[in-house]
Amino acid sequence: MPSLSVWMIRLSFLHFLGGYMIASLLLSQKGDPELLPVDMWQYLFLHVDMLLVGWMVQLSMGVAYWILPRLPGTVTQRGRLRFALAAVILINGGVACFAVVDSAILVSIGMLMQFAGALAFVHHAVPRVRAALTQR
Repeated sequence: MPSLSVWMIRLSFLHFLGGYMIASLLLSQKGDPELLPVDMWQYLFLHVDMLLVGWMVQLSMGVAYWILPRLPGTVTQRGRLRFALAAVILINGGVACFAVVDSAILVSIGMLMQFAGALAFVHHAVPRVRAALTQR
């Protein structure tokens, strides 16, 4: 397994743990509102973003980077490594920007970073998919 896939999958499981930790705190505050000094419901969208983008999207990107067909005749055989690496950085940076709940500007920047990360990974993966389709 390539090291970039390993890092994507490890980071996705960190988002999984963080998202479910926030979920457990949300549920504990729902049961006893005076248990925590902070209103945890402001972190609901961070919880959703960590689990949807940080965990599921990044896990699927890591598996796709590993399992998509390799390009014949290239040095790395995995295509545009810089775009796949940029996708990892943008996705995780977007989730980190999304974690700042009080700033609407940072949340917007985080969403744009996540979208740009998805586009960067698509830009990386399209030649690999196209090469697999033309081999048939």
